[in-house]
Amino acid sequence: MQSITLPDHWTARDALLVYEFLTQVQECIWCQYGVELTEAYREECGVEPVADQQQDWVGIHGEADF
Repeated sequence: MQSITLPDHWTARDALLVYEFLTQVQECIWCQYGVELTEAYREECGVEPVADQQQDWVGIHGEADF
């Protein structure tokens, strides 16, 4: 990934607006591509999915908050 240089002339308000915009973009991307992103991350990092992880959490703690 390339390094990004931010403009020196931004105000704190400018930075906040950009931050909020990028957060919204991230949320939209996750809503649309969350499953695919998770699978791609697992493939890239060599992480095996844990099929019963959510079920184990629910079984131990009752209802899950997620």
